[in-house]
Amino acid sequence: MSNYDYLIVGAGLSGCVMAERIASVLRKRVLIVEKRDYIGGLCATKIHSTGIEYPLHGPHTFHTSDETIWKYVNMISLFNDYRHKILDHRSELHVAHNDLWSGMPIDGWNTFFNRLVSNDLIDIKINCSYSKFMKLGKLPKYGVIYTGNLEDMAGEKIVNGIWKSASFEIENHNGFATFQGFPQVDYQNEDFVSTHEPKHYYPNRPGYESNQTIIIKQRESNEGEPYFSLVKNKNLFNNYDKPFIDTESGVCRIFLGRLPFFRNIEMDVAVKEALDVSSKINPDGFIEL
Repeated sequence: MSNYDYLIVGAGLSGCVMAERIASVLRKRVLIVEKRDYIGGLCATKIHSTGIEYPLHGPHTFHTSDETIWKYVNMISLFNDYRHKILDHRSELHVAHNDLWSGMPIDGWNTFFNRLVSNDLIDIKINCSYSKFMKLGKLPKYGVIYTGNLEDMAGEKIVNGIWKSASFEIENHNGFATFQGFPQVDYQNEDFVSTHEPKHYYPNRPGYESNQTIIIKQRESNEGEPYFSLVKNKNLFNNYDKPFIDTESGVCRIFLGRLPFFRNIEMDVAVKEALDVSSKINPDGFIEL
């Protein structure tokens, strides 16, 4: 571990943006540890047998009114102009937001994340939790940036009922160019809360014009991945919003992203916070917050 300047816990949006900035701008070595067997966090996708790219954890459209953030993500990958539309249970159509810019990475979210961490100064260990890695007793030279769930770090529940999760079921629909006509349809009085048709995210992709599609049924769950924070007292976990120094190792630890703060944030906020924190690392590698 002495070969690394920073350890980043979690290969989601916050962690990967931090890694990209530290490696590209500061030329420091970074190790990312990720407990899943893939990177990209909740944005991760797969290619279905129909050739349609679909999200593993529900749709994630990037949108922002911050030109700096929009230019940054487009530096990593060009985005299309997709805007997420929702047909609610009253058959009323809504656009999910009114930000100036919106879209999906043209080459998909997986490619976007692979490009974020493509610098030779970045290494990634998948299938590696924070607790598993820390049993090795090794720390980086300058700092640990923790973007994961605090309950994973603690090894136990901190407060019951913090998170709402979801499950997803894929259905094939051959003979249909589109099955429901909209990217998302919300339901009431069903055993699922919404259905998603990911074909709409990339209307101009070759092959997407064929008469086959998939929809994804989304159900709420109290078990599984932490998707939606239920914490209403935003001051409950304020002790985690500042870096602190490990007195034994002298290494700075900082918490970043949605999970350590038990909150829901938009993707552009996650990117902005990561860019802000990375800008406060001085040329010697130390965080000045």
